[in-house]
Amino acid sequence: KLEEESGIRGLERLESLGAHVIRRTRGIADGYQRLINRIEALEQSFEGMVAILRTRIDLAMEQQNLTILSSVDRTTKAQVRLQHMVESLSVIVQAYYLTGLANYGFKALEHYGYLADATTATAVFIPAAFGLALFLTWQAKRFLVRHTDGP
Repeated sequence: KLEEESGIRGLERLESLGAHVIRRTRGIADGYQRLINRIEALEQSFEGMVAILRTRIDLAMEQQNLTILSSVDRTTKAQVRLQHMVESLSVIVQAYYLTGLANYGFKALEHYGYLADATTATAVFIPAAFGLALFLTWQAKRFLVRHTDGP
């Protein structure tokens, strides 16, 4: 058959050199084509493995990010609680100092005869001192919110 296609005639029992070369070349070409197909299959397999590894890495990174965000959330909540506690203590301290300052004024008024009892006046002033301290703290927070950058 090869002899008919190529137009080369050989001896009866021996194939011609051209037919032999063509037959061997086809075998090599077929082997080469099978090798290329296997290489392409391996390439697709590697691409699939790389995609799976990339997905696993992405999932691990997302888990780490969630852990970090959870930690940041807990820290932020603790800082907010601490800030509220400090603000409360600040109001108490401000009320204490305002009451002390008012007591000095009430004692002076008592000394000059404008006030009958400085101790009673100081006791009555304590709720007003707390109200004033709360108002001052509220105004300070409003000022800071308006005049600071960020959310």
